Formats: sequence, C-alpha cells, structure tokens
Amino acid sequence: MRTFRFATRLVAAGALVVGALGVAAVAPAGADPAVLCASGSGIVHVSPGVTNTPHAQTVGLAGELTGCGGGVKGAIGVRFARTPAVTCSQLEAGGGSLNGRFAVKWLAKHSGRSTGTLTATLGVGGAVHITGTINKGVEAGTSFSTDAQLTPLFKAKGTPCTEANKLQWLSFALTSPVTSS
Repeated sequence: MRTFRFATRLVAAGALVVGALGVAAVAPAGADPAVLCASGSGIVHVSPGVTNTPHAQTVGLAGELTGCGGGVKGAIGVRFARTPAVTCSQLEAGGGSLNGRFAVKWLAKHSGRSTGTLTATLGVGGAVHITGTINKGVEAGTSFSTDAQLTPLFKAKGTPCTEANKLQWLSFALTSPVTSS
C-alpha cells in the first residue's frame, strides 16, 4: 500500500475549485499502469473563508492516497494562484475549472520525483473531476484522471456561509481511483 501526504494552495480561474486538487498522483515504474491509486481522503482549509459575500480565497489541502501499487510512499504538492471572488452558492452550483502544477516526491529509495500539470473542474454539490499529465520524472508522459467529492465542515455555530460561520474547512474523498489514461 502506498500513502501520500499533500500540501495544496489553490487559485481558481473561474469558480473556486477546492479539495481534490492535491489528490492527483502517479505510481512508480513497474506498478499497474491502469489504477495508480485506489482511494484517498483528507481535509481542505480555505482562507479567509467562503461566505455569501464574494471574496478571493487561498486554499490548502492535507490528506493521503491509499491502495497504490508498488508499496511506495510519496509526498505531493499542488500550487495555484489566488482565487477570484467566490460565494457559497457559486460553489454549490458548480462550474469553472482550475489549472495548476503538481510535484510528487517519492519516498522509496531511488524513486525520484514526478511533476506536471492538472485541471480540476467543479461539478454540482461539491463533485470534482481532475485530469492531468506528468511532464517530468517518474512516469513522464502519463496522463491521469480521478473524481472526488467535497463536503463542507462548518465548525462555528449559526447559519452557514455567514461572517460568523464561514466555510473554512471541507473534507474530500476520492469517488473513483486515480487511473492512467
């Protein structure tokens, strides 16, 4: 089983796309080329927090992928620019996509790094579709895709998406394996 840790900062080119963006990953040479990782989950932090008033956001993600081939572990990071102004209702409605770059540092002896680009598209109700390509390093030239679900986690009391109860945390879970395409 292979486990990944994530650190993600996002910026959307349309509506805010959060969560699963740090979830794209690849398997080292010799692993099953179809399924790269079977599942993944984690927590997304949004700052300063989404309300019903539009604000630009910075997003970070931490989680892990499991069920990956070869028993190798890797750390992944994704970086994007700052998001345009977004509201809770825009997130719920979906639409918009985010383009970014990722890097995976494989933790197994002599396994190296993988870097590339990805696009995440936000669907209705927190569904996210992610596609990308590994441009350099381990598995260079491989394209991949996966789907994830984001679930809001309101930690304050009161009406959600208000200044008193901003959307600052979401959980994410892959709803399909990360596969090569």
